Amino acid sequence: CRRLTEGVDAVVHVANHPGVSRSRARRVFDENVRMNRNILKQVVERGIRKLVFTSTVQTFSLVTGLRSEKVPSNLRSTDILEYLPMDGNMLLRPINAYSLSKAITEGMIEYSVNLSPSLSAVVVRFPYIARPDRTSCADTAGQTAKCSTWSRLLAFMRRKMLYGSVSAWHAMMQLEGFTFLHVKDAASLLGRLAVSDLPGFRVYFAASEQNVLGRTALDVIREFY
Repeated sequence: CRRLTEGVDAVVHVANHPGVSRSRARRVFDENVRMNRNILKQVVERGIRKLVFTSTVQTFSLVTGLRSEKVPSNLRSTDILEYLPMDGNMLLRPINAYSLSKAITEGMIEYSVNLSPSLSAVVVRFPYIARPDRTSCADTAGQTAKCSTWSRLLAFMRRKMLYGSVSAWHAMMQLEGFTFLHVKDAASLLGRLAVSDLPGFRVYFAASEQNVLGRTALDVIREFY
């Protein structure tokens, strides 16, 4: 960390383990918290004035195990996510080792900013980061066909969920507020934040203007809440 932070004006930290597998839970949590603490320590000691840290919207979800357990038939929308649209008033409720490591780091960053007036920090809580340009659609005959970026995204995400029921797919998507963000937009945002003059400690959500259901936000809220 000392070598990486030498002579820099800002640090954009995205280098955490992304896995949520229970078999890797301890490693994900321990190594994420350790690397985040080490980087934050160097930022403070070197007097670096700007830190941008990527967190996750999974810190707000109310249930666990939806990837490995059958979705209960009596599961309500408010059992998964308290309300929509998501905002800064939601209480942190990490659901796995990954999101817990992010939540703890958010607290460490805020504490460091309070102790170091010259340091400003921005936490960005990202939803699912999509790469629709790497996916393809298939027509009814199973052949690859031309389709829009939006269609490719939906097809890709449905395959990634590995669920046979629409309700289970909805439950997984609801964990992240039915949101997503294209990887190029995420990179652009981080670059802009790195050169911004925002003071103090700030937390932002970032998401595409569309959602994974391809419907208006009002329609989604009315159906699920």
